[in-house]
Formats: sequence, C-alpha cells, structure tokens
Amino acid sequence: MNSEDGRKRILWLAAIGGVLVLAIVFISVAAPEPTSGTQNDFRINPESTAIEDADATQAGDT
Repeated sequence: MNSEDGRKRILWLAAIGGVLVLAIVFISVAAPEPTSGTQNDFRINPESTAIEDADATQAGDT
C-alpha cells in the first residue's frame, strides 16, 4: 500500500466516493416536497367501482 500506484488508486476512490456522497446529499436537500393534494389523489374507494365513479363524475353528482 506504500506504492505510488496504490496511493493514487485510493485517492481516486476517495474522490469519487466523496463526489457521490455530495451528489446524494444535494439531491435529498434540493428535492421538492410533495404538496398535500398529491398524497390523496389516488385513494381507493372499495364501496364503488371505477365505472360508477366515472358515471357520477360525468353526471355532475360528485
């Protein structure tokens, strides 16, 4: 590990690892937060079917 090639290899691996860690931290910090409406948009209603829901929506019975 005292050879010049070994030190260069470890330096490159550390540099690449550091860049990857910084990228992950940046992505997680800069990611937009979900709006409150998007979490409830796809709720399943077991009491009705999709066809009944579509018919009610078209008739204006929502």
